[in-house]
Amino acid sequence: MKKVLRKRLRRMEERLEAARAQPRPKPLHLARISGKQVRYLIEVAEDLLPKKAVRILADLKTLQASLGQLHDADVRIGLVGERPRLLREQREARERLAKIVAAPLSRWRKQEVVAREIARLSRESR
Repeated sequence: MKKVLRKRLRRMEERLEAARAQPRPKPLHLARISGKQVRYLIEVAEDLLPKKAVRILADLKTLQASLGQLHDADVRIGLVGERPRLLREQREARERLAKIVAAPLSRWRKQEVVAREIARLSRESR
């Protein structure tokens, strides 16, 4: 289980970095999907994992929620089509949400949250 979680964490780290570097809909959505996969895996295997590894759940839920709201804004932008007022409103909303999402993405990178969890799982597997 730890091996699978390390693999998912590595993929999530790559996708978070891609989303941080290019905050466009596709990389952000892929980061959200990876976050969900890691979160669900931790929730299912919680009893098998070190307690410190489970602490990441709260942060994952918050990040996933923010990425979800941003994805919803991207979908709405695609749906409003050529309606200038609606399009402007949705783009402004997306801009606000993008700033909100940028903060945890930067924090996760700066604090090396994912790398720290991978290292912790590797040490505990020995």
